[in-house]
Amino acid sequence: MTPREKFINYVKNGGKEFICSPQIGAGAGFDAKMSGKTWYSDATYLDTKAVCQKFDMVPLLYF
Repeated sequence: MTPREKFINYVKNGGKEFICSPQIGAGAGFDAKMSGKTWYSDATYLDTKAVCQKFDMVPLLYF
């Protein structure tokens, strides 16, 4: 099941555990900080994608 499918299933059916995305708890610029960038605006989509793939997480991306 893809992260998207997991999230949709969780929204529709609930779950035994919370779905958490580090982008929310770590504050703005999580992907920029993890990519070694100074400013949030320096992080690209590819930076965000690479950071999310490092962790067992459900990335909640908004554009």
